[in-house]
Amino acid sequence: MTNPAERRARFAIRINDTSFGTDDPLPNGRDLLELAGFRPADDYLLFQQLTDGMLEDINLSENVPLDCPGIERFFVLK
Repeated sequence: MTNPAERRARFAIRINDTSFGTDDPLPNGRDLLELAGFRPADDYLLFQQLTDGMLEDINLSENVPLDCPGIERFFVLK
């Protein structure tokens, strides 16, 4: 059995220039903002970078699937 401190998050994400990990395969926009320390989440806009390079806005209650291969990338603006 592994120590909780030794466990690694299953899903890697990048928000702005910082990497994070989570075990939640379907976080919502608020979860992602709070994970990255952007509080209150209502004061920020979250965008996901798509595979074609375009940005899609993610609302606070929208679920984002993280089970695709690779690191999901997000950008935050105040």
